[in-house]
Amino acid sequence: MPLIPDRDGTKFVRDTERNRVLAELTVDAANGTGLSLRDRLFSSKEQRLTALMLAVMEDHTARILQAIEAKHAD
Repeated sequence: MPLIPDRDGTKFVRDTERNRVLAELTVDAANGTGLSLRDRLFSSKEQRLTALMLAVMEDHTARILQAIEAKHAD
């Protein structure tokens, strides 16, 4: 299971906590406080890009699977 940085960027949390962490980061960004999510993920540009691409792919895959499950549930 993938790990992502917590709100403070001091430890990593399981992907199951992803939505909570992303919500907190969104609030921090809106308030102009804390580090950006990009800066918390990884140090190099390549690692940041890879991590962000994987997060987007995971999100799209989850949405596709939910749509398929909903279609077959009918």
